[in-house]
Amino acid sequence: MVTFRHRRRRRDGPIMRAAKWIVPAVIWLLVMWMVSIVVMALAMGVRL
Repeated sequence: MVTFRHRRRRRDGPIMRAAKWIVPAVIWLLVMWMVSIVVMALAMGVRL
């Protein structure tokens, strides 16, 4: 990743902390979204 070059700079900390929280959150939301679609499809009787 590009961020490893500027590891000596601690001024970029807040942005990196935000990215480290946002990326897993987005992935988690996408996973939950897919799961909810599958659950709703199964509940409506659709066979995948």
